[in-house]
Amino acid sequence: MTDPARAGDSRWGLTARAWRTALLASVIAEAEGADPARAALLSVWHDTGERRTGDLAHISRKYVGKGDAVANVADQSKGMPAGLGALMRSIVGEYEARGTPEAVCAGDADKLECLVQAIEYRDQGYANVDRWIVNSQKRIRTESARRIAAELLETGSLDWLREAMGES
Repeated sequence: MTDPARAGDSRWGLTARAWRTALLASVIAEAEGADPARAALLSVWHDTGERRTGDLAHISRKYVGKGDAVANVADQSKGMPAGLGALMRSIVGEYEARGTPEAVCAGDADKLECLVQAIEYRDQGYANVDRWIVNSQKRIRTESARRIAAELLETGSLDWLREAMGES
């Protein structure tokens, strides 16, 4: 979970989110019999379209729509070497379609990482994260990710530190 010393540093938040999502995607994919490297790749690239629009909250989507991640990436990749642009569109397209086991695992990793964030906020004393936790859980599709979610909810965000320090 997040290093408390870096809480509030938005650069760390973006980096930590991408890193944690990729790790979770590879773990879920391994457990589900999918390709962990492909799932991690999809998870790293999946938010590329949001680099210009930001991550829209679900309430925002009510007013401005979800957007088209593949179209966003197509626009972002204009002027790039053709192979790179095609690769970006292919990766984001696969993730958005959720038509492969790896894309499903990457999508679940995204939801699990949101769950981790909600748990961290809860553990720091923020109220009103229950809906965030429930909604993150509801969107998980694989059995492996459901098991991880259940374990996360039973584990405090600093339990790992206490255990490592021999305090548990």
